[in-house]
Amino acid sequence: MDKKNGTKKKWNHDKINAFLKFSTGKVNNKPSSGGTQQYLALFLQLLQNNQFKQKLTKCSPHSRSSLVLECLLNSELTTNEYLLLGQSLHKNPFYSDQLGQLIQNLFEKKISDSKVVEFLRTIWFDKDVIHELPTTWSLYLKQWPDYLEYHVLEVIQSMDSSQMDNIWSQDNNHFLIKMCCKQASFFQSASYVLNGMLLHTGCNRILFHVIQQFISSVREYCVQNNMDMVELYPRSVQSIVLCCTLSLYSNVKQFAHNISTDWKFILSSHWPKLESILLQN
Repeated sequence: MDKKNGTKKKWNHDKINAFLKFSTGKVNNKPSSGGTQQYLALFLQLLQNNQFKQKLTKCSPHSRSSLVLECLLNSELTTNEYLLLGQSLHKNPFYSDQLGQLIQNLFEKKISDSKVVEFLRTIWFDKDVIHELPTTWSLYLKQWPDYLEYHVLEVIQSMDSSQMDNIWSQDNNHFLIKMCCKQASFFQSASYVLNGMLLHTGCNRILFHVIQQFISSVREYCVQNNMDMVELYPRSVQSIVLCCTLSLYSNVKQFAHNISTDWKFILSSHWPKLESILLQN
């Protein structure tokens, strides 16, 4: 996408709205015209203008700027243009959907570029941002499975013996609980990571306690947000989990057939009373 020469004009809210109104009119009327591409290129370049960026953050998520951003994301951008757009959307809660789409584009088209990898790392390790981008999590976990392990290990390493009961509710750690409750596959991945750590440490008592607190925090978050914790588990074990949530442990055995060894261990760490039922053989 070609860029016009830069501009140093001062941008107030009215000027931004006027520009966006004019640009979206062009986009709506002739979405594939060369003129439209020029306006999109100008918008992209204006994202380098600090005054413009500061005003843009105050726009509504359903504003004209959202339409222009959608058009940009559907255009053929260079790596540098993608990164410029990404840096402008980063830290802007109004445009988390667009940032998620941009990240998906980068995974599909630009993942081999080192600058793109560094930008994607920055997003993943920004705890205030990544938990708002659920459409990107599976891409991250597929490309870099150790990234989740890093987050979990960081939580464990931050543990203070005087605050151990609150480890998952601390501000720096609670984002992982939110992510687990928003997406079943993410919860299951986190459960695998914790189970792997537990087995690696020989079922360390402290780590076992950390897992218990993890499940307690997930359950509490689900209750507070009217979510069904059972649905976070694979279908093959949901009947067992339902029995556990209702304290009907005597009914578990009838559902315990054909459960993988991994999930027998995971369920036993989540619900200690299952150990004698699932791991007795």
